Amino acid sequence: MPKPSRSAFYFYALEYQRRIQRGNGQRLSINEAITACYDEWKLLSEEEKSPFKILYEDWRVHYRSDPESAVSSSQRYLQAKKAIKQEIKTEKILSERDIPCEELKIHYDRFSFERDYLAFQYLPLDINELLTMPIYIINFQTFCKVDEEDGGQYVPAELCILRYTLADGPTTFRQAFIKPDKIPTGYMSACLEHLKGTHEIPLKDFAEATDNYKMLYQQLKSI
Repeated sequence: MPKPSRSAFYFYALEYQRRIQRGNGQRLSINEAITACYDEWKLLSEEEKSPFKILYEDWRVHYRSDPESAVSSSQRYLQAKKAIKQEIKTEKILSERDIPCEELKIHYDRFSFERDYLAFQYLPLDINELLTMPIYIINFQTFCKVDEEDGGQYVPAELCILRYTLADGPTTFRQAFIKPDKIPTGYMSACLEHLKGTHEIPLKDFAEATDNYKMLYQQLKSI
C-alpha cells in the first residue's frame, strides 16, 4: 500500500476524502482515504489521472522553489483545482460555440487564421474580458477590379459582416447585395466572367441589390 507522500495519487486521495465527506458526512484521515481509494485510482485512465498529475507538478514546483513559504497542500490543492476547473470550462466554451447556420459556419471557419491572430494579440487581457470582447469580420464580394490606370477601384457586389465573441460564437450577421453605381466602360465582360466563376450574383435587374449606401452605412454602425 503506498505511503501518504506527495504524488498525483495523494491529490486524488484528497479529492476522495472531500467527496466522501460531502456524500455521507464521514470524516476520513488522509491515510484512511489513501487506503480506501487506492484500487479506484488504479482503474482510472491516464486522461482521468491527468488533472491530479497537474496538481502534483504545481505543488512540486512551488515547494522546491520556496519550501518555507509554500502554501499548505490542502489550500494549494483547492487553488489549483479551481484554476483547472476554470481552464476546462473555458475550453468547453470555446469548443461548443453554436454556429446557427451553414452559411455562418463557412464564414466563421474561413477566418480561423484571423481568429488565432486576434487571440494572440489580446492574450494579455483578463480571460473573461477576452471571452466577451466583440470581434468583427467583414467580407466583400466584387464583380471585378478596375485596372490601376483606370482608377483601380473595385466594383462591389456583396457585403457581409459577422460579429462574434469567443464565449458565445457568432452573435450578429448582416449581409447585403450592392448595386454598382456604374460599370466602368470596357469592364462589363470582366464582371460577367468573374461572377460566373465565383459568387454568381446577378449584375443587373437584381431586386435584392441596393444602391442606398447611406442605409448600408447606418446598418453597419448599428451592429
